[in-house]
Amino acid sequence: MDASVALAAAYLQLNGYFVLTELPVQVEERHGFRTATDIDVLAVRLPHAAELIPGHGAHARDLLLGQDPTLETDPERTEILIAEVKRGRAHINAGSFNADVLRFALRRTGCCPAEMIDAHAYALARAGMIETRTADGHPCRVRLASFAGEPVPLRPAGVLSVGLDQCVAFIRERLDRYREPLRGAYFRDPVLNLLGLVDAVARRPAQIGREIVHAP
Repeated sequence: MDASVALAAAYLQLNGYFVLTELPVQVEERHGFRTATDIDVLAVRLPHAAELIPGHGAHARDLLLGQDPTLETDPERTEILIAEVKRGRAHINAGSFNADVLRFALRRTGCCPAEMIDAHAYALARAGMIETRTADGHPCRVRLASFAGEPVPLRPAGVLSVGLDQCVAFIRERLDRYREPLRGAYFRDPVLNLLGLVDAVARRPAQIGREIVHAP
């Protein structure tokens, strides 16, 4: 996985999203199939998300997942992001506005009834954001997004733009805030593992220096 995609994915996970990355979009043509594009990040956040830390007896603890104001998350509704990731200047490729690509993403998340997919795909391409309801009536917002080394406002106005530096800052803040309950945890996610290690090293430089000096 591309490192910048992994960074955006880790950031979204700490904001309570379930994340798929580098998702190929296949289209059928006269002589077979081809990959039209890859969706860098497809992320879904369900309402009232929290991480449960079991405790002794009935004493469990909710580790409230982050809500970075940059994402403008509404905890009462389902939030869906269809995102591109760039190391340089923010940009949304033309393929991401393609109705077939958006139709694929909407269908993949199951965010709305099948008969509404076409209309929602075209509306999302025009506005960069739609608000809808799931099949059982819960509110849901779908947005196009860009994660980039150089974030800039994008058109249409509904497109969200997030800097990769903001992702790093948010992850480090969350790891620091929950340092105690996360003590001893090993992150399989390479970004969280690396940033957690960097922060741990930064907090005890003198001790690590002594360990290096006395290493055989």
